[in-house]
Amino acid sequence: MTDKIELREEDGILRVAFNHVEKKNSILPEMYVALNEAFDRAANERSIRALLLESRGDIFTAGNDMASFLDLQDQSQTNPTLKWMKQAALSEKPLIAAVNGPAIGIGVTILCSFDLVYAAEEATFLTPFVNLGAVPEAGSSMLMPGSLGWQRAAEFLLTGEKVSARRAYDMGLVNKVVPRAELEETALAAARNIASKPPESVRLTKKLMKGDTTALIDWIDHEMVMFGERAQSEELREAVGAFLEKRKPDFSRFG
Repeated sequence: MTDKIELREEDGILRVAFNHVEKKNSILPEMYVALNEAFDRAANERSIRALLLESRGDIFTAGNDMASFLDLQDQSQTNPTLKWMKQAALSEKPLIAAVNGPAIGIGVTILCSFDLVYAAEEATFLTPFVNLGAVPEAGSSMLMPGSLGWQRAAEFLLTGEKVSARRAYDMGLVNKVVPRAELEETALAAARNIASKPPESVRLTKKLMKGDTTALIDWIDHEMVMFGERAQSEELREAVGAFLEKRKPDFSRFG
C-alpha cells in the first residue's frame, strides 16, 4: 500500500485521502491500486458503513499525471483506473466526498458516482478532456446529463472551463459549500449520520435509487474504448505536446 493514499477507519467510516501533496495530489498508478483496495475493503467489511474521500494539502486532486492519463487507453478489466471508476459506480455503501480545493479530470468525474459532495468555498472543478483532445470518463458523459441536465453538463464537458464551488452547487454537483475550516467536520457529520442508520435499509435505498447499473457499466467501457482511440489521435498529440511545451495548441488544421 502506497503512503500516497492515506486510510483511517473511525465511527464506521473509512476515510480515504489523497496524500501526494508535492505533486498536487495527482494520481499515480500505484495510488489507483490503493484506491481499489480501499473500495474493496469498504464493500466487504461489515464494520464500514460509509466511505469518505478527502485530500491532504490545498488541492483535492490534479487528476491523472500525464503518463497515467495516456495509460487510460488500456481497456483491460485489470486496469486499476477503470476498476476504480466501476467500484464507485457500483458501490452499495454510501460515498461522501470533501473537496477542499481544485478538482481536475477524474477528480471531478468520479464525483458523479458519489452520494454526497461537500466543497470548500475555494474549491474549483475542471474537466479539461476536450482541451486535451480526449473524451470524458467514469461514466460522466452519461451521469452528468442525467443528473445536472444537458446544458449544465455541457458547461462542464464541452467548454473545458473551470467551475467555481458556488456554480457547482447551483448546477447540482455539490450538496453544500462551506468555509474550508468547516469542511472536514461537515463531511464527517454527514458520514456519521448515514453510518448510524440501519445498514441494510441504507443499502437497499441506494440500490433502488441507482436502479439497473448495467447500462452505466457498459457506458464506462464504451468511454474507455473511445478514450483509447483518442489517445492515438493527432489532436491529442498536439494538445499534449502544447501542454508539455507550455504553448497554446493549434487545432486549425483539424476539421
